[in-house]
Amino acid sequence: MWTARVAGDHCVVADTWNGLFVVNIHDIKQPRIVAHAVLPPRSKSDNTPDPVGGIALGKGVIYAAGIFTGLYVVPAPGLATPVIPEQDRAPELKAASDQAGDPRFLTYQPGGQVRSATVVGDIAWAACGSAGIHAVQLGKTLEPVSVTKGKGEVMHLAVSGSRLYAAENDAGLAIYDIGPELKLTEIGRLQLKNRNVKQVACPAPGRFALYHWGSSAVEIADLQDPAHPKVVLKDSQVGLFYGDQLVPELLGGRYLVAYWHRSGPAWYDVSGEKPVYQGNTPDERRYSFTDGVCLRGDKLLLIKHGKLQLLDPGDQREVSQLPAITVPGHRLRGRPTTDGKQLALSRRPDQKVELYDITDIQHPKPLREYDLKGHPGACRFWNSQLLIPTGYQGLLLERQTKP
Repeated sequence: MWTARVAGDHCVVADTWNGLFVVNIHDIKQPRIVAHAVLPPRSKSDNTPDPVGGIALGKGVIYAAGIFTGLYVVPAPGLATPVIPEQDRAPELKAASDQAGDPRFLTYQPGGQVRSATVVGDIAWAACGSAGIHAVQLGKTLEPVSVTKGKGEVMHLAVSGSRLYAAENDAGLAIYDIGPELKLTEIGRLQLKNRNVKQVACPAPGRFALYHWGSSAVEIADLQDPAHPKVVLKDSQVGLFYGDQLVPELLGGRYLVAYWHRSGPAWYDVSGEKPVYQGNTPDERRYSFTDGVCLRGDKLLLIKHGKLQLLDPGDQREVSQLPAITVPGHRLRGRPTTDGKQLALSRRPDQKVELYDITDIQHPKPLREYDLKGHPGACRFWNSQLLIPTGYQGLLLERQTKP
């Protein structure tokens, strides 16, 4: 909650427990802190100052919102003045046709933002935001087979057998039957009041679905009766979900896995009648939002602090004590996906995807990297070709490379 408010020659900054700061920015190259204040303790038994969660500027005063103890009016004569909004206009987005000219890829433009994709046979199921759910035939061209309008913004998909599960933001978790010509029929929906479902994992046999809502909570739903899904486990840990942090597959025939960016991989045992949170794989060095996990063979592949590590299902040993694999001259970062022979690392904020040969897992070799116009989500593979959901740039399929 590092809020900044600029008015005149001063910038007022909220820095949680450290309080609020007034910075003179008359000379932008030499900013100077000219005032500082902290809020009173949150309780008599705790001397820690109440964190400043937000600020607003008035004439000669700063309004500071304490997270636990309320609103404060802080005198600041000569330092605080009301913020005058600047004239602005909405950014102009390029037309889809302007985004589709990358010669390295076949491009499919759904008319929305391609948030994620999953591959079943020769079909890519794409979560296309406001454009709904698209089933796309993969081949020498990318052709739509079916299009289904979701009830909310479609963020992520999972397919298990003849059912498709869609994270539809404020419309909850939708359950569809996949019929002839890949037409979808809704057979159930789990609606969460005031909660937005962002991602879902529901591997075969498809009874339990792990999904995350908001920024820091997961739940598991029992979908045995798809018309009446039931929430059977709730969990919240240290860390946020920045996207693509649930493993789509089942590990060891029993574990669903969520990657918490501070707490690390969490193991949820779904082998019984009721899911059980078993624990996390700890690391004293902490995890990062730039990293992630995926399935490779029967192990969990972990990208952390520039290195690669492999975990057995349910492994809760200290990660810093386990063997780590490095690539000379490269720092491994990003959401990982693998087909067993290739490893793709996707970094949405950097608009970049890197590809490595991991046929010899102990000695990964860089293959190629792509700088993209869009913001890539976790990649998939089809016939050794890379499939990338890239937001407004569309769904990209790597053109067949010559041996």
